[in-house]
Amino acid sequence: MLLLTPAAASALTLQEALAAAYATNPSLDAQRASLRATDEDAAIARGQGRPQLGVSTNYTYGLDGLRALAGYNRALLAGVQGQLPLFQGGRVRNAVRAADKRSAAGREALRGIEGDTLVEAVTAYVDVLRDRAILELNRQNVAALNQVYQSSQARLKAGDVTRTDLAQTSARIQQGGAGLAGAESDIIASEESFRRVIGLDPVQLAPPPALPPVPATVADAVAGALAHNGALASYKAAAEAAQRDVSAARGARLPTLSVGGASTFYSYRDRFAGIGNVDSNASQVSATLTLPLYQGGTVAAQVRQAQDRLDEAEARRRGAERQVDSAARAAFAAFQAAQRTITAYQQAVTDNEDAAKGVRIEANGGERQVLDILNAELELLNSRIGLARAQHDAYVAAFQLLNVMGLADAHTLGADNGHGYNPMVNFRHATHAVSDFSGRPSRARMGYGPLQPAADQP
Repeated sequence: MLLLTPAAASALTLQEALAAAYATNPSLDAQRASLRATDEDAAIARGQGRPQLGVSTNYTYGLDGLRALAGYNRALLAGVQGQLPLFQGGRVRNAVRAADKRSAAGREALRGIEGDTLVEAVTAYVDVLRDRAILELNRQNVAALNQVYQSSQARLKAGDVTRTDLAQTSARIQQGGAGLAGAESDIIASEESFRRVIGLDPVQLAPPPALPPVPATVADAVAGALAHNGALASYKAAAEAAQRDVSAARGARLPTLSVGGASTFYSYRDRFAGIGNVDSNASQVSATLTLPLYQGGTVAAQVRQAQDRLDEAEARRRGAERQVDSAARAAFAAFQAAQRTITAYQQAVTDNEDAAKGVRIEANGGERQVLDILNAELELLNSRIGLARAQHDAYVAAFQLLNVMGLADAHTLGADNGHGYNPMVNFRHATHAVSDFSGRPSRARMGYGPLQPAADQP
């Protein structure tokens, strides 16, 4: 488990943000509901092989014309019927297995979307931290430029600088103000994205914890992705379901056998005809064998259709393998590039800090122009902003790599606190419920993470 280390209790931590997104994100909740609906296909398929039982009643009351409305005769017919399919050409068996595979595919798809949602939450979290850091850097830059302007005004009176220097400083202040305005706009956008994805206000955020371990080589990244990627596993299960659909379609050519029984009670009361009262009871059992000989070519068309859909599913699986392979390589390269960029910007910040300090000292000694100070401040600002962006990009790239490898789900990241959503609860409930009045399992049983939503309404 790639548990993220908690930070200070006074601020919202990344793990808490992931837990909130896992429990309340509408897109993830919708996917869970979609999977539950898919699970019911497995229950419906099983129902086709179970016995059918029903009762029927009929009551008639005869009238002696339309004038007197007197009762002429009365008859009651009541019966119970049952039927048990014994053999249906393998259609039920293959339909059940296909439905089970589609539920398995849905669970893998849910795991993939869960990873996408949590990576989106990580991105939203570090977006806010990045944009807040850039906003503060822009504020510091404007403050530093104002100090240069004030110093230049004093030196102008002493004749050490010209009005051109003062104008250049003023222009840089205006540019710094424009950068500050842009940073203020960016932070609003990132905070709104945070609220949308995570469902909380980003009032105070703790620094992100250290990254979970990532593979050391691109070969390890690709192998892990091909073995554990949720979307790819979903396509594989879908292809297996399509194979079962072909067998189910072929089963329509085979005979079917069923047994049934019925018991009927008949009660007749005659008022005028003199027949008298009649009560009777009849029961019967039957066996029905159906052998299809010709069905207008429908079965052949259904088989071909199922085979074509199998070909489609296999092609999509192969396409997903290529996509996962490519995504793993791209994510690994992006992470490696971001790491190198961080190292470069860290050195650039150190060098620019030394350079800016030296330029100020030299300017006070008359060896540098005001423009040199302005350029030094601008280069220092750019390197600090570049470092903030690179640190953000490396963090996001690492989680994107883990997601491609199937390692960004709630359990692996510890976002479910050990009691997350369990899709197998609904699947087992659906496939074992035999009553026509069975309801859904409660959300408390299925689990929705640490933030429990309201219970199901009847």
